[in-house]
Amino acid sequence: MKSDCLHSSRLVTGWRFSVALVGLWVGLMSAAAPVQAQPRQPTRTAAGKAPLTTISVELLTGKEGIGVRAQQWLKIFETLDCDFSVRSATVSDKVQVTERMQSGLREVRVVGRLDPQGRLQFAGRQFTDGETDKLKKWLGELKQYGAQGDPAGQPLWGLTKPQFEQLFAALGTPVKESLQGLKLDEALAQIGLPKGYSLQLSDKAKLALKEPTRGDKLVRESLEGVSLGTAFSSLLREYGLGFQPRRGTTGTVELVMVDLAEPGQCWPVGWPLPNPGPVMAPKMYAYTTVDLQDIELDGVLDALGDAIGVPILIDTLGIAANKIDLPKLKVTHPSKRTTWSIALKDLIVPLKMRPDLMIDEAGKPFLWVTVLSTPEREPVPQVRAAPESKTKSRPKTRP
Repeated sequence: MKSDCLHSSRLVTGWRFSVALVGLWVGLMSAAAPVQAQPRQPTRTAAGKAPLTTISVELLTGKEGIGVRAQQWLKIFETLDCDFSVRSATVSDKVQVTERMQSGLREVRVVGRLDPQGRLQFAGRQFTDGETDKLKKWLGELKQYGAQGDPAGQPLWGLTKPQFEQLFAALGTPVKESLQGLKLDEALAQIGLPKGYSLQLSDKAKLALKEPTRGDKLVRESLEGVSLGTAFSSLLREYGLGFQPRRGTTGTVELVMVDLAEPGQCWPVGWPLPNPGPVMAPKMYAYTTVDLQDIELDGVLDALGDAIGVPILIDTLGIAANKIDLPKLKVTHPSKRTTWSIALKDLIVPLKMRPDLMIDEAGKPFLWVTVLSTPEREPVPQVRAAPESKTKSRPKTRP
């Protein structure tokens, strides 16, 4: 009767066979035999914040079965902090990384393939036997962050689709009170960030807020009625800051205030329109008489929100960075019938600015006045914006 299992580890005497003899024995076997390394005890990450985690790696082989290359990888995995086994693939097998929590223990299971050239192929990555350091680093990330791995550089800030959708919905709640004229710490206390998401500050953000030019600065925009995500991003941008959702080692999501000079993408001030502008903001595209004679542009923007039916937010940071002194600018528009969508472009594009009609996380439109060099917004990832409210009420514009 043929043997159906081969066990091999540092504690198994059978491992003392030479690699060549084991490969020859396996080649003579008609059925592939699983190979396993010694089970590991769960360990806690150095940061001490992640749950107790075990990593198990299971390699699938093809028709070539388990041979010399599999035994070579076994030697490598003997030096790594994880369980390891090799077996022949079945029809139902899938290359993937999954995890489960059980009684406070996080178990991460990695299933990959061993190709005929001896490379390890996992979901989205592969390793050769000369890339042991890269493999060790990746396994360390799985131990620290779980099956999703290190969130840095991943789409959706490293969140899963359900995590992102839940956060997006939570940030769709409107700001209830005006923040204009408050200091930043007062505004943060009043804005009403969603429950269940702790607010953290990066080291650079902490240093930035100690600067008198930022810490003592008063909030310019009201932001009342604008959804939390867009309002929070706009508020922080006034101070050269932003926020990034981050998935911690336990899998929970927190909001981290960062200096805009730090690496990584911050949550944007608004999202592209899901429908044409005339559908989202009909007043802005309705014909009216526009007659402006040497009027301060800042004042025009302050008053225009009522006329076009949407709030107006101003990218003061980007405008100042481009050496545009907004309070000193005056504009003139000859008396004629036109739309504000056209008139605004005529007024501010020559001044190296542009009006972008956007939506917030609740799907409500607003006008974002920024500089021409601002990159175009990316669409909302995997999430449809909520339909615009049918009620007559709307977010208040800046007083």
